[in-house]
Amino acid sequence: MAYQELINGESNGIHRGKINSQTSELYSLKLEASQVLVKGNTVNFTPTLPFDPVTKSYVDELFVGWETVYNPQAIAADVFARGSHTGVQATSTITETSLARFVSTAQITNWNQKEDGIGVKNTAFNKNFGTIVGAVSEGNHTHTKTDIGLGNVDNTADDDKAVSTPQQAEIDLRVPYLNADPIIFNPQLTPPAYYEGKIFYDDATKGLALYTDIPDVTWNLGQETLVRIINKTGATIPNGSAVKPTGVDALSTLPTVALALADTFFNALVAGIATHDIVDNAEGFITVQGRVNDVDLNGYSPGVTLFLSDTIPGGYTITRPLIATQIGGVLVTGANGALQLEIENNVTLPPVFGYIYGVPTYAAISSSYQNFTEYDNEVSINAVVDVTAGTIEVPNSGWYRATASISLLTNSLTSARYVSIQIWDVTDSEEHGVYVVTIARSTEESSRSFSFPTELEAGHEYIVRYKSDEIFTIFTVTNLSFDLESIAIA
Repeated sequence: MAYQELINGESNGIHRGKINSQTSELYSLKLEASQVLVKGNTVNFTPTLPFDPVTKSYVDELFVGWETVYNPQAIAADVFARGSHTGVQATSTITETSLARFVSTAQITNWNQKEDGIGVKNTAFNKNFGTIVGAVSEGNHTHTKTDIGLGNVDNTADDDKAVSTPQQAEIDLRVPYLNADPIIFNPQLTPPAYYEGKIFYDDATKGLALYTDIPDVTWNLGQETLVRIINKTGATIPNGSAVKPTGVDALSTLPTVALALADTFFNALVAGIATHDIVDNAEGFITVQGRVNDVDLNGYSPGVTLFLSDTIPGGYTITRPLIATQIGGVLVTGANGALQLEIENNVTLPPVFGYIYGVPTYAAISSSYQNFTEYDNEVSINAVVDVTAGTIEVPNSGWYRATASISLLTNSLTSARYVSIQIWDVTDSEEHGVYVVTIARSTEESSRSFSFPTELEAGHEYIVRYKSDEIFTIFTVTNLSFDLESIAIA
């Protein structure tokens, strides 16, 4: 018998070939039952050779040979069946490689259930799906867009595509529709949402409005003039404050401004009104002409004229300061008031001048004041002069210069005499100034002139009166002039 050793590195196929070959050879050498002395053998046997019948030593030798062929690693625990070669082999005795690995019964079962070829089945790779779940069609079917979840899709050419409602709304705001040549803006009762550069027709002001780069500033085109400036004061310039020019910023090339104040002629030069809070080092806008909204005008009545304050930087007053800068007129009062801006720096108002002169009518002098009346001549510039009544009425409140000149004839006495000349408010029964004319003794002719400032009220009438504690034998007025001239009026 030729012995073939099984080597671990050989494939399973080679092993099976060797085993089958050697098993066949062993099988051919097996003895028949009649040749073996066994308990159940009833056939008589007559030995013909020296080794007949089979002995135990022969059987043992044959078994050892069988185990050597089929169990080269001498695993005594294994029990082999010749026909099927089944049995348990310890894993420690076999080395797994990429070509030889352990396989479980479950894995073999799964492999046996796999398809031999994909081409024989109806799958997504060689058939078209149908419209019924679990079914396929043969490739001659059609689908609607609803079948595949595209019911809202339009197969429209790019040139024919519509725009969405929000897109159309935005287009309508940016590109107003055209009607022949003019551009027509729809009046906006409520200002639209802020967007820098947006122009719309503001129904409140009945004109075009422009949103600037500052959300708080809406430019009413044609109704106001704005100037861009930069704040370099070190503090915030509040909205509605009057500002003066201070120079030019080298980096931005914008004008610089600061709060104005009517304490000096330079500080009272108003350039405009801040249209929003302008923080330090920030750019912003001032209004130099037109309507200014959202200004705190609490305490001011509509229609009054505002002047730059001489005590509150950037503030206003209705009392005309000595250095007067007119800001404008109040349109709407309250915390969110409106101001019509008409800036006039160092205002020189039209003069008010009332002048009467000549030989007046008068009564005999006494210790009580009496009026001079019925002058000969008058001059009136923005004043109401009545030569008959001897009065001058001023149209504006403010400071005026009152001037009077008188020429007298009196008798000669041994002592000095006194005549009091008074400027009198007929409307309020109030003295506004008095000048005492001293007449030296033995003097018969005397002339005196005086002038002084006084604060007068609009619409009041003023007159010149006289009196003396001395009773003159002769008291003759040969000439009298009286005038009121404006100095600083509101």
